Amino acid sequence: AMQIVPGQGYWVRIVSGHGAKKVTICGPVKQSDQTITIKTGWNLVGSPFAADSSVTVLAPTAAQGATAGGASALSDNIYANFSGIAYQRIWLSTTGWKDTANNQATTTINLGKGIWYYHKGTNSFTWTLSKPY
Repeated sequence: AMQIVPGQGYWVRIVSGHGAKKVTICGPVKQSDQTITIKTGWNLVGSPFAADSSVTVLAPTAAQGATAGGASALSDNIYANFSGIAYQRIWLSTTGWKDTANNQATTTINLGKGIWYYHKGTNSFTWTLSKPY
């Protein structure tokens, strides 16, 4: 057994050819905002809440330390399976989180899912995920 840390993302690898597997994770539901540290480069972040959460509510802003720019290559990016079909990317523009068509991001981080957060900045920052309920 291992200790699961709220907000930390975990990658579960199930080897093919060994039949269906069931992974059960038990523990208390987070009842308050969650603070995590985002470091330069890739960060795997899990939703610590017992409900789906709008990325526009959860995602950090430039004022909180995220890197915003005029193009996705200059900005922080979030990669996640928002649609349930394939991974998608959103990026932090100077006017908020955008999808790949440069529209305001309206995606949701689903209960029990995580995101890959790529931080372009050279300094770590603290991200507070606001409780969605």
